[in-house]
Amino acid sequence: MRTLQTQLTLWTEGLLDRSALVDWAAAQIAAQDEPAWELIELVLEGPEACMRKAEADFPIRPLELTYADHFALRALVLELTDDAASLRFCGWAAQAALAEDLENPMVKLGYRLDHWLVDCENAVGALQCLREQLPALLPECRDRAARLGWS
Repeated sequence: MRTLQTQLTLWTEGLLDRSALVDWAAAQIAAQDEPAWELIELVLEGPEACMRKAEADFPIRPLELTYADHFALRALVLELTDDAASLRFCGWAAQAALAEDLENPMVKLGYRLDHWLVDCENAVGALQCLREQLPALLPECRDRAARLGWS
């Protein structure tokens, strides 16, 4: 089951839109005898207003994610047949991977994408690389997302 912290993380990552977050919070309120006041505030004020509050006033915050966490969440919602979305993913992964641990296969893919996009100026090559290599990383992405509470 997803938590408010997980949902806020997805929202801040752009993987969950505002209305879906508010609808989720409203459903949580309806299902609980004594819902958390943060859920009520989220429904009444919206996530933007809640995130502007001091942490003492709204203590639930998005998770702090590593590159691999970001990568996993983004990869799991990516539709590989969508060229524009896949190219945006390539650009993000290439930029965000810089200075990360090259032992991580997700980082290695980011560096490969950077090579295609920056060194070769070849978006088609980057898309082909992504489509060939991302599927092998998806099991780890699913495991990582599950550990973050996103199932």
